[in-house]
Amino acid sequence: MNDKDKENDEFLETYDKGNGNSPTQRQSAPQARTTARPGRYSSPKRMRAKKRKARRLKIAVVSVLALAVLVLIVVLICKSCAGGNYDNADLSGVWHYDQYTEYEFDGEGKGCMCLDGSNHFEFTYRAEDGTLYLDFALDYVTDCQYTYTVDGDKLTLIGGEGTAEVGKEYELTFFDRLKGIN
Repeated sequence: MNDKDKENDEFLETYDKGNGNSPTQRQSAPQARTTARPGRYSSPKRMRAKKRKARRLKIAVVSVLALAVLVLIVVLICKSCAGGNYDNADLSGVWHYDQYTEYEFDGEGKGCMCLDGSNHFEFTYRAEDGTLYLDFALDYVTDCQYTYTVDGDKLTLIGGEGTAEVGKEYELTFFDRLKGIN
């Protein structure tokens, strides 16, 4: 036996002793698994990919929620700028005061005061909580407000700020163009 063979035999003896294959040594307990089970433990590279995906999802959800809140705020601002709940539709139609004067309301905030059938004074109006606000298009016609009530085909206006006589009561009758005065 040469030196190389002796060296190999010593190595094998040492190896056999280290694995517990020697008859004098006890069998050691099975060793724990050192490799990861598929799907259970991820590599660091896989973990980084999962974190990036979760971060992107979180950013997308936060962005959608922020956009929804922004849209809601814009809608609420537009609604508040448009005004509150007005009763403009209650006044819709043509109302006669006397043989010379009539008021026309379109139900959407525009109207006209017609005198003698030849003089027309256009206005915008707002009916809110029993008060009628008239804003005339012509600057030389005074804007005014009335307290009003509607009872069937009767519109009662009580003069307020900007009217000829504050507190004076005006009774107008609804005019149906198809039937005439009701």
